[in-house]
Order: sequence, then structure tokens, then C-alpha cells
Amino acid sequence: MAYFNILQSFAEYEIEGSENNIISITYDISRFAEYTDESIRKKFKSLEEESFLVLHNFPCIICFEDFKDFIAIAKLKDVKLENSKRTITATLELISEKIALRIYNPDSQRMTNICDLDKLGIALNFDGWEKTRTHWAIKNSDLFENLAPLKIFENLEAIKENFPNQNIDILSPPQVIGQINATIGFSIKAEIKGTYTPPYISDVSSFISKVIDINKLINNKNENREVFYRGHGKFSYELLPTLLREDPKGKGKIYLQGEHLLFRELLTIEPLSFSNDISGFDILTRMQHYGMPTRMLDISSNPLTALYFACENLKHDEDGEVLFISVKKSDICFYDSDKISCLTNLAKLTTKQKDQLSQYIVQCQKNNSSKTILDKDDLKEKVYEQYLHCILNEKPYFKPRIEIEDLKNIFCVKGRLNQERIIAQSGSFLIFGLDAEAISESDNTNFTVHKIRIKKEDKKNILDELDLLNINQRTVYPSMENSAKYIKNKLENFQI
Repeated sequence: MAYFNILQSFAEYEIEGSENNIISITYDISRFAEYTDESIRKKFKSLEEESFLVLHNFPCIICFEDFKDFIAIAKLKDVKLENSKRTITATLELISEKIALRIYNPDSQRMTNICDLDKLGIALNFDGWEKTRTHWAIKNSDLFENLAPLKIFENLEAIKENFPNQNIDILSPPQVIGQINATIGFSIKAEIKGTYTPPYISDVSSFISKVIDINKLINNKNENREVFYRGHGKFSYELLPTLLREDPKGKGKIYLQGEHLLFRELLTIEPLSFSNDISGFDILTRMQHYGMPTRMLDISSNPLTALYFACENLKHDEDGEVLFISVKKSDICFYDSDKISCLTNLAKLTTKQKDQLSQYIVQCQKNNSSKTILDKDDLKEKVYEQYLHCILNEKPYFKPRIEIEDLKNIFCVKGRLNQERIIAQSGSFLIFGLDAEAISESDNTNFTVHKIRIKKEDKKNILDELDLLNINQRTVYPSMENSAKYIKNKLENFQI
């Protein structure tokens, strides 16, 4: 078993170089461990600098989207986290030549590939649209064995000697690797994180009692917060919309990469369904309730509705969970907020445009640490101009002044009660910005999160009790079809 790192950027100008072949590359934190198997990615869930020590043992491939510019092999020297800016910077030493993958052929007057780029993508374990995505991936494969047949690097065997520990297993590292304690980022964290388990309930009455207790706890802090609820059929689910979830097989954020296609295709096929929707938020809300992946996450003002969602799928072979998400009332937005228009219009950008906008922000803040706003001076950047055009189509009065933190943030939004399901579910939403990550209990200042769990064997009994309170498939998902299914199921169970 061997591993290697892929550090891919949009273009060479995003890399900072210095003398002695030392370079540095900065990413948004959300780009770390993209296109990485779930088992490996989980090892880096809590990002701290000591967690990266084991990665120093593995070779790094430096490359660029669509294999432009050059490719090189490097050694990881240092990793720095900048939590305030949500960035991660890798410092590397180039130990190979910079190999241009395309060269100009004067005879044909065209660019010629020096190798089969499709085979290179296979050698690097690229999956899906990975070659078009700025990211840092950790791959489970022997880089040198993969590259050897392509004959890109003349001195591959000599380069390999720089990585005597490339076969160390990330999932089960030894205690000591030379001077590096490879388990420091993993074993210690596991002990700390494993000390807390949310309380369990077994029926509706005990759940209501816990709801009252937790709300009293929140209210006693006098922070003027409002509490929303979300039910998960599996407690392992993160507070993250489907659009932003990583594929468990390491294919990356496959829905995010096709976000603009999802948005436009459904509008093209079903225009009449959206004829009464005015804003991008209205459109995404309707798409959400028809099962389309969006950057929105459903939450409810009704804790019993959330409890229903946690129990409804009896096929889930895992305990369920209800999450209490409290938000300061001053931080709650409404459907017509300019901040929300900025986030919903991200859905209209292509993957490349979103990547370019994200990297432009990273570079701006790297060059000027005090920069907090994108304004008219940034219109020289084409991707920002294109993004602003999308917003202006919805709000012609919008001024070119966007808070960078707002663009990357997560907001709680109260929508218009203009759809049956929103009314039935007492629905509101969390909307996730550019490169936003899952909400956790510990590292988000905008939200506080409490949890209650339900054993999988108690779900059926709780659904029966909720039915007595008129919370069931018919009332939560109002439609003729679901009413028919509800009546049919009642008859099959001799309850009519």
C-alpha cells in the first residue's frame, strides 16, 4: 500500500515560487482532501497542523486544471492553517524538473501532447471531473509505478528514493516514523472526540421533555436566539446539503460540479412549474422540495416534524438523530435579502467560474490581509463581473459591493409561505455559500448545535405515536399521491 498527494491549481500564476525550488500553494480549506476516499478523508476531519505530519512521507504531484502549464514531483515541507481566512498553505520543494505536458510543434504549427493525457489521468487516479477542479487530494496508490510506463520523468527511480516511507498506511500508521510521530493527529483526537454521546429518547413524550430542557438551556443564556430543528435518519449524516457532500467512493463533490446544469436543465424541462417563482431563492426552494440537490438544507420550526424525518425511513440500519440549531435572531435572513441573492446566484456559475472566484478571493486576501469586500475595483476580474451579472439579472439595483465573509458563509433563511410543503413542515432553510463546510458543534460561531438520538428499533413506535398527533406521510408531504399511500398503508395494517 502506498499513497501520494495531488496538489492541483487553476494556473501557474497561483503558485508562489522562491529560490532553491521552494514553492507554496494556498487553497480554501474546503478543497483539502477532495477526491479522496472517505476512510482517508475522515482521518483529517479535524484540521490541525500536527495531523498533516504523516503526509510529509508521501510524494506530491503538482499539476494544473486540464493539464495545462507543467507537471512536477515535489516533497511536502510544511503545512500552515489560517483559520480566520479558512485557508491552507502547503510549502513544497520541487525535486523534479517542471515538465510541460504540451509543446509547440513548428512543423504542424500546433500544440502537441508529450504523452497520452488520458493515461496520465488514470495514473493519477483522477475520477469524474477531477482534472478540472482546483484541489488537494490524497490518493491510495503507488505514484512511481503508475507514472513509469508514461516516461514523463527521466529520473523517476532517483526521485523515488526521496520517499522511503511512502508505504506507511494512513489508516493504521506505526507509532514512530523516523523523527515523526505519525499517530499524534489521529489517536489523541479519537480519545477526545469519543467522550460525548448525545442523549437518547424512546418515545414522543421523552422527546418533548428534552425539547423543553434544551430550549430552557438556550434561553437562559439571554442571547435572543431562535431554535430550528432537523431530523436525520442516520446520526452519521453531516449538517451539509447533498450538493456539497463528497462522494463516498472518492469522486469528489459530483453534484456541486454540475450545479449550473441541474439548475438550468430543470428550468428548461419544467418551465411552468416555476412560472410563479420570482427570485433565485424561490426557484431553489422549489427544486429542493422536488428532490434536486441544491446548496440549501431544510430545517423546521416544529421539533415533531424533525422527529418524523429522523424516524420515517425504517430501512436505515442506524440510529436516527434530531439536531437543535439555534441562531441569533439578528442573524436570520429573509427570502429577499441581498446576502441570500448573492448565495443563490452561485448556482448559475459553472464549476470553473466558481473555482476561479474562490481562488481569486484566496489570492486577494493573501496579497492584502485587510481586504474584506469585493467592489467595483474588482470588476477587472472577469469571473467577478460574470457573477455580478447573474445577480443584476435578478436585482437590477444591486451595487457591486459584496462582503467576502458573507459570500463564504452559511445563513439561516425564512422563505415565503408560498408552497404547500413549506407550510406543512414549518420550513426554513440553511443556505451554504462558496466553499462552505458542514456545521459542527464546536467550530461555528453563528450556530449552536444540540443533538438527541433515537435507537433504530424505537423508530416504528415513535412514528405510531406521531401519527396520533396527525404528523405522518400525508400531513408532512401534502399531495394526493401521499394521501393515497397513507390511507392504503393504514388499511394494510388494519387501522381503518
